[in-house]
Amino acid sequence: MPKVSEEYVNSKKNQILDATFKVFTKKPIFAVTMQDVIDQVGFSQGAIYRYFNDIDDIIIAVHNRSFSNIDYRDKLEAIFCQESQPEEVMRQAFLCLAQYINESSGLFNKIRFELLMLYQAYPERGKKIQEGLNIKESNRFALESAIAFAMKQVETGYFKPIMPLEKIASFISASCDGILFDDMLFKNTALYEQPPIKSNVTELFSTLCDLVIIMLGGNKHE
Repeated sequence: MPKVSEEYVNSKKNQILDATFKVFTKKPIFAVTMQDVIDQVGFSQGAIYRYFNDIDDIIIAVHNRSFSNIDYRDKLEAIFCQESQPEEVMRQAFLCLAQYINESSGLFNKIRFELLMLYQAYPERGKKIQEGLNIKESNRFALESAIAFAMKQVETGYFKPIMPLEKIASFISASCDGILFDDMLFKNTALYEQPPIKSNVTELFSTLCDLVIIMLGGNKHE
């Protein structure tokens, strides 16, 4: 077989990923098969398997390519490095996360929502997919960074928590997951032609930030 260029290989892979993305608009991710992708892209079965081992490899590649364009990690890192009042740093980080979630809506929310369902229904597949994601989404990065920042401020004596840090961290994690899940749910057009309620992500994260600052013993923004 003649040697092909990297450009050629990448072109073929992107054709497959583009076709898979279209399939995702028609079927839930957990129900998509290699045959669906083959039918959409028009390649032979052998050609598909030349570039990807199975459907989960394609799902991983689609996710990594899609979310690489809406990554807020650099912006979040800049927020946590600035020399502002800790309360203001926390607030900017929470609102940055809200902006990220608002901008990664539509089909991206459908992908996120259905991946969560896949993880729960097929734990082994879910583990493989999660291990293959080379993009740490900004929501998880923001959560971990905010907790680390708060702990640092506690160590310096700026924040004086009114409850154990472990409970505050758990509260932040559960609240963020809840806001994200509701946003994915209500924006998933596969479930609703019109969302049953409107999810104001920015307002929810602003309120969450106020509560966290109170728990940390800081000064809540008025």
